[in-house]
Amino acid sequence: AAGEQAVALYRDLADVHPEAFRPDLARSLNNLSTQLSNLGRREEALAAGEDAISIMRELSRAFPGAYADTLGQSLAFARIIQSGARSFQSETHASDSLIELSLSTLRTFGQADRQAFNAVWQGGAHTDLGIRERLLEQVQARLDRFAIDRSPATVLDPEAVAEVAALLSTVVEPAGNLEIARVAGWLHWARYLVLPVGEDQEDLAAAVALFAPVYLAHADMVPDRVRVYFDDQWHSAAADTPDALAGRAVALLHETMRTGDRPALNDAIDLLRQAVGASPADDLDRAGPLSNLGAALRTRFARAGQIADLDAAIAAGRAAVNVVPPDHPDRTGYLSNLGAALATRFAWGGQLADLDEAISAGRAAVDVTPPHHPDRAAIVGNLSAVLQARFERVGSFADLDEAINAGRAAVDGTPPHHPDRAGYLSNLGAALATRFERVGSFADLDEAINAGRAAVDGTP
Repeated sequence: AAGEQAVALYRDLADVHPEAFRPDLARSLNNLSTQLSNLGRREEALAAGEDAISIMRELSRAFPGAYADTLGQSLAFARIIQSGARSFQSETHASDSLIELSLSTLRTFGQADRQAFNAVWQGGAHTDLGIRERLLEQVQARLDRFAIDRSPATVLDPEAVAEVAALLSTVVEPAGNLEIARVAGWLHWARYLVLPVGEDQEDLAAAVALFAPVYLAHADMVPDRVRVYFDDQWHSAAADTPDALAGRAVALLHETMRTGDRPALNDAIDLLRQAVGASPADDLDRAGPLSNLGAALRTRFARAGQIADLDAAIAAGRAAVNVVPPDHPDRTGYLSNLGAALATRFAWGGQLADLDEAISAGRAAVDVTPPHHPDRAAIVGNLSAVLQARFERVGSFADLDEAINAGRAAVDGTPPHHPDRAGYLSNLGAALATRFERVGSFADLDEAINAGRAAVDGTP
């Protein structure tokens, strides 16, 4: 009721003084949309949000340099469509609505504004695979049309730029999805081919940057001229430097994680071993390839079950941690990779020493991770899991208490709609239920039930 009253008030004020109160009306509509969505009145929530979007679009056109607040609200409404519209619309319609919202936003704003939009979009919408696939299909369809009609308008249309920008915004790093990098690269390459000389360099640079990881994994998937360029660049003496070897390995790792390609994984491991071998023992840059080697070997162990790979992964992880000083910015990731490998070997062989070392690595990772680091929730969640495992093995209540505190921190550090939040809630509920079984505190049982319910509610 309060939200509806606020909208009514600001609507009246905006009728009289639109310049002063239309931004407030948009904000109040978005607040109302969120409130209605939380009450399960999703059709009304969508209607209020669409009113807000309409106002925001007008404001962004009139004041392109001062849109930040309206952009945030626009994205908030996009989240409502993404997370709630499926309960009363088809998934296809919900995805189409969100895609249209992103494209219209990208059309409206300038380049600097698109970057701001992308930064926020990557915080949520990139997790919706349906949206990503629809955008991928749109850009590919445009390329198919261009291959037939060869019309410059097909790829020079502002809509083409909006589509490829929205597609790239669905991933944090294009190298992590070679199909997106390939399609986006070809769209920019097509624009480069038809633009006048002197106006084509921005698209050429974008195409080359996008094609780089594609070339490393599948050289035949890039244009011939680009392949020749990369051949000259990377099949020279510079191709054997540690950085070049590690870069090619990372591209292959991205590919094998996406497709399960075993030969690519084996090639990545070989390249990482070469990169490590080509680096001085005390070189700080050696730590990254070492840690990636450990992760790649652990992945191969998970697929093939060869304990030698797991032993080698732990050795590489320890070496990566030992190379860097305590304040190194990447130490968190190296400790996390090492802890994961040790926990895996404990689960495989049951050696308590591995679990103890995994806990030590987990605690160290938490200690060096800033409070607002995007990976902190995952790191404390992993620590909670290994502490629970040691409690089950040894029976120390100090481990269980620490596991519960870490589990709470993982939940508290995760946004409500984050895809991993349900898992953290489930793990926390299990730890609390275990403590209730051993101690008998009904407060633990109540909290465990609440965490379990929240995990169920947060599961698609």
